[in-house]
Amino acid sequence: MFWEVDLRPHGKRKYFSSKDAALGEAQIQRTRLRNEGLEGFEFTLEQRTDAKMAMAVMAGSGLSLTQAAKIAMEFHGIRTSGIALNDAVAALLKTKSKRSERYKKDLRLKLEKFSADFPGQKLAEISVKEIKNWLKKRGTAVTNNNYRTALSVLFSHAKTEEWIASNPIEYVAAEEEDAKQPGILELFQVRALLKACVEFKPDFVPAVTIALFGGVRPESELWHLQRQHVDLKKAEIDVHKSKSQGSTRFLKIQQNVVAWLQRYLKDEPGPISPHGDAYYSRLQRIRAEAGIIKWPQDVLRHSFASYRYAACGDENLTRKEMGHYGSVHTFLRHYKNRVRDEDAKEFWAIIPYAQ
Repeated sequence: MFWEVDLRPHGKRKYFSSKDAALGEAQIQRTRLRNEGLEGFEFTLEQRTDAKMAMAVMAGSGLSLTQAAKIAMEFHGIRTSGIALNDAVAALLKTKSKRSERYKKDLRLKLEKFSADFPGQKLAEISVKEIKNWLKKRGTAVTNNNYRTALSVLFSHAKTEEWIASNPIEYVAAEEEDAKQPGILELFQVRALLKACVEFKPDFVPAVTIALFGGVRPESELWHLQRQHVDLKKAEIDVHKSKSQGSTRFLKIQQNVVAWLQRYLKDEPGPISPHGDAYYSRLQRIRAEAGIIKWPQDVLRHSFASYRYAACGDENLTRKEMGHYGSVHTFLRHYKNRVRDEDAKEFWAIIPYAQ
């Protein structure tokens, strides 16, 4: 004969060989249920209602109320004791010391502007809505997306460093930009630019002609070139440094480039081009003297791509000479503009002016 203690719905049935053992277990379970039941009354009505609502919110998440509370405390801790926005920007910029000067300057200016509009705030306090409203005031879709990219760099770094619990930029979509062809210089602008360079900055001619007629990138390639890297007899430039190892190359230059360099490139050791602000200030000066007001991004490199492709009709050769190893689709959409055959022929026939 067995004695049964039925704990349902608070447990299972238990069986005992003696009545006394069964009565003892029943008393223990009555006491447990009474204590656990009384503990529920230690919460206020507001607390019990709040717990019930919390469970409804978490329905289907697989989280317990305790787990959710721990996550909430982690978010709250980061939000209230996290890094200040200004300090986060300064720390990020230190990590970018090996990037190009142009990149660092652009990133710094954009993030400093962002910081100035959120004075004294902690990084984790800035909401998705505030970021969206701030970006809307930047202007065109292109400008908006450029600022969004800078903010993405900041918040992604902050997430990696655990300064924030989540990256708000993930919830800020980029604006759709109008597709347009890359800007290039027209023939009269090319001549005006070279004429101004010869008259006002003759020592800058080698840098301009290599960028324009060679398609080299200014910061990652042109600024690293020394006189020893230019072989006029072979009509070749050793582009030994670039944005990636795959872009380094021996660039075969056209005869008009050779003609410009023979006249204006000094046959002595030294850099081909000035660096940093010295480069851009010279470029700004000759642009102004040439009367070129509109200056699209990477216009010298895009001009090379467009005129060279029009002359040779080979996108793969043009991409190879440019050190562009992206897709053909990217090259055709973002680098090449339409150029007539006769204009291309005229472009590659531009040589130093008689003096």
